[in-house]
Amino acid sequence: MLIFLDRQHTGQIKRINHTGAGRDLDGDGKIGFHEMEAFFTPFYLLGAEKRLRELGHKTIPISDGSYAERHQRCNKYQNEIGRECIYIAAHLNAGAAGKTGYGSMFYDERSSRGRDLAKQISIKMEAHLPELQNDCRVIAASRDNWTKNAFYTIRGVQAYAICAEPAFIDSPAHRPLFCASGMERIGIALAEGIHAFVEAL
Repeated sequence: MLIFLDRQHTGQIKRINHTGAGRDLDGDGKIGFHEMEAFFTPFYLLGAEKRLRELGHKTIPISDGSYAERHQRCNKYQNEIGRECIYIAAHLNAGAAGKTGYGSMFYDERSSRGRDLAKQISIKMEAHLPELQNDCRVIAASRDNWTKNAFYTIRGVQAYAICAEPAFIDSPAHRPLFCASGMERIGIALAEGIHAFVEAL
């Protein structure tokens, strides 16, 4: 299986400075680049890529272009190789407001295989990450409700697609994940979930 691993937020020419959500994690009174979403996601994507390759899967990392351009590129690659693929839009959540927070895997509401993929990833996230306190949610994304932002990160992708929001950057419970080793653990869990889905096909 070929898996596209997309580091979203950054890499958009029309939003060149955009790096996603951020929080003052080190308590110095300002939000540095190292405390922004787009500078954490590559750590978990690298962990996922390494584990996926160990498990025998092929990967293509992506990090530039508008979301629509990235989706079109992945569709082109999928059509060239003539087989099913998986697409992960990598994000981290914000807005826990001091609460525990949760993990979430969004899928296109029209895709039953997308739902199955989200379930497998969520199972592995809960198994590997005690910080989530057994709460990684499988959420159908639609253009018509509060999930529309997640929907647009995967809209039009032919592959089985997930918008991954595995942890909250402002959740005290998730704080141990916001370091290189914590992100790597997220990536490994993501890879194990993808692998379980592929094995079940």
